Amino acid sequence: FVVRRKCLEKVGGFANSLSEDYHTGIRIPSAQYEVIYLEENLSAGLSAENIFGYIRQRKRWARGTIQTLFRAENPLFIKGLKWWQRLGNSEIIFQWFLIPLRLIFLLLPLAYTFFKVTPIIVTLEQIIYYVFPCYLIGILTFSWINFRSRSIFISEIYNLVTLVPVSIEILQTLINPFESIFKVTPKGIKHQDYYFNWTVATPLIFFLTINLLNFANLSGKFLNNDLTNFANFLEFKIILLWNLYNIIILIFSIFVLLEIPKEDSYQWLKISQSIELTIADKNYQGIVTRMSEIGAEIELNCAVEIFHQGKIKFLENNLCLEFNNISYQEEKNRLKIKVKFSPVSLSEYTLIIKMLFCEPNRWIQLQTPQELKSLYLLTKGVFFLLVNFLKNKNIPLAHWERG
Repeated sequence: FVVRRKCLEKVGGFANSLSEDYHTGIRIPSAQYEVIYLEENLSAGLSAENIFGYIRQRKRWARGTIQTLFRAENPLFIKGLKWWQRLGNSEIIFQWFLIPLRLIFLLLPLAYTFFKVTPIIVTLEQIIYYVFPCYLIGILTFSWINFRSRSIFISEIYNLVTLVPVSIEILQTLINPFESIFKVTPKGIKHQDYYFNWTVATPLIFFLTINLLNFANLSGKFLNNDLTNFANFLEFKIILLWNLYNIIILIFSIFVLLEIPKEDSYQWLKISQSIELTIADKNYQGIVTRMSEIGAEIELNCAVEIFHQGKIKFLENNLCLEFNNISYQEEKNRLKIKVKFSPVSLSEYTLIIKMLFCEPNRWIQLQTPQELKSLYLLTKGVFFLLVNFLKNKNIPLAHWERG
């Protein structure tokens, strides 16, 4: 964000906290200055690149936000905020407490097996009039309010992945709000092997196991037509389907914890740049289709002699770079070449950054597929990951690491 210096000085500078942007953002309107949201991308950065980094980031955000209840920036008590500002900021804080409640939905179908209690009493009319409309509106509004940038099914999976570690962090924050120190989310990482995050997976495997056992128990009662403690067959089927849903979503969540190899720490972005390739005093016209800070992937419509060095000239940006380490791949009468730039000067590096991140329309709002397609892609992704993992015979179990 951008803030006027005189405003910042009046509110005492940046807040010294895990969520300094949020706490400073409460101080500024409390001093009667205006905060404006600008719907325009002005900077680019890396998000968390694996589950370990994602969970660390979420834990830091949870602690930093909940700390607000114990700081002078508490929106419920700080002077100067309007009622709607207090309401909006309170929602930002208290929405974190919905995460531990997700445990109830994982464990509620077990209430009958362990306590002989029917966890839900409902009629068909109530399902039609209340449950279905609420569920459909939830799906539609989730997509709408996020500008179709998120899928409710994928979000559900990541909510389960972070459920236990973030719930523990929330509890620890309430007990000792300022115990934790700032831990940066790891970026620019790479690894050669598959690895599985057993630390996060262990509680999910436990929940999956007890849900499987409960489903087997309920299925046995279903086959034996034993509906003891259930008011009607409909309630029994709802609990059975609820149990089945928990099993499916837990399986997806566990597979998410299997990290695939990431052999390059740089981000390769799709671009379209006309170039001239010079190899052994011969020039070839082509297009750069993907590029990073250290290299480029080029498509040519003709064959070239195989050399390990050459020059690449970006025609639209008047930038000429030397390269080496060429790899070739022929595909449908086209030649794909991957090059690595030789060491560049600061001015050349600046032009590379501008091409990668600063071109007009570079950052287009991404949209997730429709919910049913998202579910299909999740299923396809799990089988694809499993097949590829099993095909790789050089991955012993010892390479599965704790995150």
